[in-house]
Amino acid sequence: PSSASRPYGYAETQLDVNRARVSFAGNGETSRETVETYLLYRAAELTLQRGFDYFVVADHSVETSSQYAAAGPPVPPIMPPRRYREISSHTAVSDIIMHRGVHPLGVTNAYDARTVYANLAGRISRPH
Repeated sequence: PSSASRPYGYAETQLDVNRARVSFAGNGETSRETVETYLLYRAAELTLQRGFDYFVVADHSVETSSQYAAAGPPVPPIMPPRRYREISSHTAVSDIIMHRGVHPLGVTNAYDARTVYANLAGRISRPH
């Protein structure tokens, strides 16, 4: 989970009995694909923790922010750095609706929570 001292990781807000907003924020070394994978995993985990079977993504967005950092050897203080490198971080947010029962086939934004959880578990690394 994210916190004030660690602004990256997951967070969620319960919106209704079966609705939640789930987010995952990466740091400058986390790819967009990883951020989206962790978000989907957390949505499945939350769905199962709340006693539901599948979830539907009602809304989804990804925000990317970039900063530039000096790169290369140090230079005297009056000269600007010779190179800069872009550092991008991503935050993905999804509103999900959790349901009980059989996952509806043919609904592209519906996910079986147990299947997602099992398929992505090997790609998730938890902090120590």
